[in-house]
Amino acid sequence: LDAAQLNALSPATFICASCSLPLIQCRSETSGMLAFADLPSEYWAELVEAWMCHSEQKLSADVVKQSKGGARGTQPTVKQALVGGSYLLVNAESVKQGNLRFSPLVKQSVEWRPIRCICGAALGARGLDAKQDTATFRFAKYAIRPTGGSAGYHKPIPISAYVVADMMEIIQAHASYRFVIHDEEEEKVRMLIWLFNPSVRVSHSVSRAFALTKTGSTSAAKVFFKLVGPKETLSVEQINPRIHANYPDFAAGEHLFYPISVCHSLATLLQNTNIAYPPSMRLLGNLNLGWLPK
Repeated sequence: LDAAQLNALSPATFICASCSLPLIQCRSETSGMLAFADLPSEYWAELVEAWMCHSEQKLSADVVKQSKGGARGTQPTVKQALVGGSYLLVNAESVKQGNLRFSPLVKQSVEWRPIRCICGAALGARGLDAKQDTATFRFAKYAIRPTGGSAGYHKPIPISAYVVADMMEIIQAHASYRFVIHDEEEEKVRMLIWLFNPSVRVSHSVSRAFALTKTGSTSAAKVFFKLVGPKETLSVEQINPRIHANYPDFAAGEHLFYPISVCHSLATLLQNTNIAYPPSMRLLGNLNLGWLPK
């Protein structure tokens, strides 16, 4: 859902997708209705710099940092919610913080502190502003659901669609199609994904269904992947030499971070899409073939 769609829906609240507790209040007597506005690409500063005419022209470090969504970067006002490809940025005034649980920081240097619903579901992060004037909350779209207003029932969007959206934003900025997926909790590598074709139509029929329906047709992204098992799981410091040796094409891959629950869902989905192919088509070199529904 982009800003235009959310403004048309005019939701009263956003609730936790897992337990339905209210998380974001979109209407209030003091500030009125939240207005949704689309964010530019997180990589807009890089794109601007690429078009600068003179080599000595450089964007300041502060501008680049803000473009990456730092806590003091693009901040929504009290009456505003900013819409990214797979997330919403919301001012603290609109957030029901009593229904949130703040996770401990893995590294004190990071600007975002992970947040969870009190039911335990991972939701996103809270921006840590050194000035402490206000806080910005970043909610993953797959973790919340709009209700009220015109936001009636709509077909659920799979988590994989948001992951593909993140990948496509990076592809448009860096033309890099290989991704190293980490879990947010321990920052360990969970899988390698090569986005081979971002837009295909897949029809499938399987005898056993777990993460897939037995038969169906869907829009998807075709991928090649490698799941990293518990015994193989590596830290950030260990992964680059190992990837360079065993998967050299991923040595310069882009790194994405998701909650461990999302990593598990992606792994299950990829395994199930892989076995939907005939045995002779499931493997290309040392990578498995699969797809991510959109």
